[in-house]
Amino acid sequence: MPRPIPTPIDGGHDPDDMNGKRQLWGVKLVAYLHDLTGVDPDDAIPDAIAYLLHAAPLYGMTAAEALRNGSEGFTADTDIKGGW
Repeated sequence: MPRPIPTPIDGGHDPDDMNGKRQLWGVKLVAYLHDLTGVDPDDAIPDAIAYLLHAAPLYGMTAAEALRNGSEGFTADTDIKGGW
């Protein structure tokens, strides 16, 4: 079971008041992946990232672009710059 973290993350930076929802969506994705594949919930996040990187070329981007774009989005949502 995930341990909830206070939202918004990192001292209150939540420019669109959506970080709590983003966290909930992440928890639901972990549960869905567990149901879909049987992966242990503790392994689901890195496994999901790997699966998405495999799918990235089907959506016109490299794995590196997907990682960069995802981390840039996370940084914009939380204002964590290089500290995560």
